[in-house]
Amino acid sequence: MAASRLAAILLFLLPAVAAADDPLKPAERDFLFDYSRANFRAYQVAMRSHVSQQRVFKVPEYVDEELEQVLPFELAAAEDCEGPSKGILLVHGIMDTTFAVRDIARKLQAECFLVRAILLPGHGTRPGEMVDVTAEDWLTAVRFGIRTLEHDVDDVYIGGFSLGGLLSTIVMLENDSIRAGILLAPALKTTYPVLSRQASWLKSVRTFLNKDEAPVAVRYQAMATNAVAQVNRLISRYKELSEDGVHTPAYVIVSEADLTVDGLGVAEEFTERFRHPDSRLEIYANTGKPPDSRSLVVSVFDYSERIRDMSHVAMPYREDNILFGRDSPFRDCGEVMPFVRKRDVRACEESDENWRGELASAIPGAFKPFQRLTFNPKFDETMQRVSEFLAALDD
Repeated sequence: MAASRLAAILLFLLPAVAAADDPLKPAERDFLFDYSRANFRAYQVAMRSHVSQQRVFKVPEYVDEELEQVLPFELAAAEDCEGPSKGILLVHGIMDTTFAVRDIARKLQAECFLVRAILLPGHGTRPGEMVDVTAEDWLTAVRFGIRTLEHDVDDVYIGGFSLGGLLSTIVMLENDSIRAGILLAPALKTTYPVLSRQASWLKSVRTFLNKDEAPVAVRYQAMATNAVAQVNRLISRYKELSEDGVHTPAYVIVSEADLTVDGLGVAEEFTERFRHPDSRLEIYANTGKPPDSRSLVVSVFDYSERIRDMSHVAMPYREDNILFGRDSPFRDCGEVMPFVRKRDVRACEESDENWRGELASAIPGAFKPFQRLTFNPKFDETMQRVSEFLAALDD
């Protein structure tokens, strides 16, 4: 087994080392960076310094491996491409890092894109940094990423997962020079909007909604209340900006079963606001009809593989992903979810024949033991359709 793969797997299996300071406290220093002037390379250097100093590392023996998994990155277009005439900025989701978009990045690199991925402020270091981060901080970083691409390629694209999809949509609405967007589970609507809106006032009395320690090195588990409040601010901005529609072509991918993003609600947003005739919607759902002629319903249910439906966290990862793929030692049994019973968690942990899908408040007995799906069994199929969508825009 290659040393890099072994190190990545060990980040799951080894317990976290106690940090000298509290990871729920903000970093000692803010990330001071002049987004208005610097180029992407200078940004990468500055981010490496900041994350190296402020991150609470899960396994200190593998500092370099952790850094490579979470830091901003750039992938040059594949060698047989004529040149970087087109580029795309990829934006990860809330509490995630750039690791969440690496599988997508490699696919787009092969399609002759110059690919860049940014690390959103507050991410990649410690959950405490999410206490004071703002929606404008996130937007500033995304706008910077787009601006650097505009200097280096002819055609600029954007793509994002979850929060990254929401940010991408807003920036598309602000900047009509963006050629197209790829939006995976964009957080245009959340699954529990009434509850999430309470975060705006709740953050003043409760700093964290939960303080769970992350089982993986590439994302947070503890959720700062402020982070939810900032997402809601962005949703409000999206609604204001999109009153006259989203006129940039976009490929939107959602799951009906999504525990975090209201997939069917986003599908409604697509049919009502995404007005470009070349825009496409892909819905992971086991039943139902496409809402319009631009839409496609893709069934995920697979009895032989024990896959029930598509989870939110699974969407950006291939089956062979080193951390979340089919053969990964990582297993999410819903132990941090209040609606998952302890006996179901134990059954999941002890079984090697679990069903997989999205966690739900009432999992039918026919689908037990059950664990959360962490990879997308339709990844290659979906990305092939994304490639066809992008190619059609050039015709």
